[in-house]
Amino acid sequence: DSHLRLNTRVTSVHHSDRCVCVTTITAGIGRGATREEQFCGRYGILTFSIGVLHDGSLPFQPDLPHWKRDAIHDIRFGHFTKIFMLFNETFWDTSVLYIGRALMPAEGGYPLFQPLGHLLDGKPHLLMAIVSGVDALKVDSQDVGTTRGQLLATLQSLYPGYRAELLDLLIPDWAQDPLYRGSYSYPGVRRGAQLGRLAAAPVGNLFFSGEATSDKYYGYVHGAYTAGVDTANAVMEASCSGTLL
Repeated sequence: DSHLRLNTRVTSVHHSDRCVCVTTITAGIGRGATREEQFCGRYGILTFSIGVLHDGSLPFQPDLPHWKRDAIHDIRFGHFTKIFMLFNETFWDTSVLYIGRALMPAEGGYPLFQPLGHLLDGKPHLLMAIVSGVDALKVDSQDVGTTRGQLLATLQSLYPGYRAELLDLLIPDWAQDPLYRGSYSYPGVRRGAQLGRLAAAPVGNLFFSGEATSDKYYGYVHGAYTAGVDTANAVMEASCSGTLL
């Protein structure tokens, strides 16, 4: 599809009363070359994560109004990491949904595991560890070997004497990924779920969407889906009426 761009990043967003223009750069053209392009339209829909909008790496020209910047700032972006471990055999209890480990508040570590393999085709010996907050940031910032050793030590304390071999380890790095900078959004303590309405509100003909703009389902994939449907409908309505919002 000639309208689809892969390996392409938006480097700036220009918006006015007449159109929205985004400047992009595409890598991997050949021999390390890049290509810069500009795309313009009557309306624009932005689905950047709140983490990207927080870090200030995306310039808007002109700047977004204060009320919009405040709404984006007041939405928090949490850290949540799922670590997938593939073993050569299953040694954990597959009759439970989660395997918990009691920890002291300052202890940190890996408090929660979820058996997965028995739910999948082929019954792979797959176990998932879940960490959040500062523990997720710690995992994202340390080397894989350190995380691997910590996980095996934790499982040894839960299942003394197990002999299974860890074959593979997958750690998604959402916090360090410049296209995400985190995992999920949630409203700040002083602001309620209505914050999503302000985050979703258009600035002229520049529309905003994504899970952070959902009133009911922020932080979840279906929040991103329902927000996308709502935003598409809003753009179609504005286009049919021939007006700018």
